[in-house]
Amino acid sequence: MSFTTPGQDFSPKDLTGTCHCGLVSYALETAPKWYSECKCTLCIRYGVLWAYYPVETVHVRTKADSGLDTQTYTRKDGILGMHFCPTCHNLIFWKGLDPNDPRVEGEMGVNVRLLPREVWEKNPNAEHRVTEGPEEP
Repeated sequence: MSFTTPGQDFSPKDLTGTCHCGLVSYALETAPKWYSECKCTLCIRYGVLWAYYPVETVHVRTKADSGLDTQTYTRKDGILGMHFCPTCHNLIFWKGLDPNDPRVEGEMGVNVRLLPREVWEKNPNAEHRVTEGPEEP
C-alpha cells in the first residue's frame, strides 16, 4: 500500500519520522501538502520544518520496552506543548495545550525533517511557506 500526494507516491515507511536515537516515531496517513518554516524565536533555534495535521491522523509511538514517553516544554505564551525525545532530545511535534483555542484546535505540528529526506526535500507537490510565527512575550 502506498499513500499518494498528486504526482508523488510514498510508502508507509516514507511517511514514518523517527528521532535520532529511534526511541520516538510518528506515522502519517498522508504526505504533507505544504511545509512551514516558522521563524519564531523557538523554531528558528531548533531548525524545524513543520507540517500540520489533525491530531487523530498522526500516530506517535515510543519503543514498547523503553517505558518512556516524550518530554514536553511549554512555550512562554502557554499555547503549545513542544514534545521531545527524552533520550536524544529531538523535537518531534507540538500540540495545543488548550483544546478550545481556535489557533490550534484539533491540530498538531510534526517536524517533517524527521521523515526521510526525499519526502520533505524533493516532493515537487508540497508548497514551502515561511512564517514569522507568534511574537514571544
